[in-house]
Amino acid sequence: MKGLYLTLFLILLAGTSVAFGQQPSAHLRVLTYLEPYRNIEISPVESGVIRELLVKEGQTVKKGDALIKLDSEVIEARLAVATAQSKNKGRILSAESELALEKGRYDKLADLDTQGLSNNFELERQMANMKSSEGRLIEAQEQQRVFLLQAEQIKQELAQRILRSPINGIVSEINKDIAETVTTLEASRDESLIQIVEIDALKATAHVPAASVALIKIGDMLSIELDQKTRSNPNPPKPVSGKIEFISPVIDSSSNTVRIRLRIDNMNRAIRGGSQAHVLVPEH
Repeated sequence: MKGLYLTLFLILLAGTSVAFGQQPSAHLRVLTYLEPYRNIEISPVESGVIRELLVKEGQTVKKGDALIKLDSEVIEARLAVATAQSKNKGRILSAESELALEKGRYDKLADLDTQGLSNNFELERQMANMKSSEGRLIEAQEQQRVFLLQAEQIKQELAQRILRSPINGIVSEINKDIAETVTTLEASRDESLIQIVEIDALKATAHVPAASVALIKIGDMLSIELDQKTRSNPNPPKPVSGKIEFISPVIDSSSNTVRIRLRIDNMNRAIRGGSQAHVLVPEH
């Protein structure tokens, strides 16, 4: 008899919990794919021939690391000439000496003129000679500055012959080999030479029902369920969280959904880019 009373009491307690207790909010599972946070396709800005491949696929690189070097012999020769010209001070020294000589003559004539031993015509002609010498000195100095600027310009051209990584990441794809030709036309056709991906963070784009958008906001953390088959390790999948970075202000009329984007921390690189997952979105 006591057992019967205890059973009835438990049933009554369970019913009370359902009636008055807080029910966990329901979630909608929205399919998504966890893509590299950045996927940079790098192409040369000038045509050339690949001289060196400085990295290989799968290699970790830092921002600024050299990836590929194109042929640069002609540019290096131009740089050597421009550098030599920029360091040549012969014209300046010659112009300075000429100016000093003309100025000395002018000073002597000016002294004689004060004594009445010279005429104004000779003094004015010497003044013109001195001004001409000053002009040749300025011209020589400006020409040297031009040579310096040309050398700097060629250095920039030379720097463009080395493709560098714009981000910290991993080399995911190299589409050319040593001695192959690359052209700017390939870049215009979206044919990249090398790809770098950032996987220390991942991004997920999901299309959630418009009715659920009122329940979320930028900065919220949403749970994400991973597909075990696409993980980079054999351990059972663990739930991860993604921070909402963007919510589209536009509703897709054909599906009545809104596009959102989340950022997922992946510093341990346990999740492969491209993994299939489901975002848990709250619903009414």
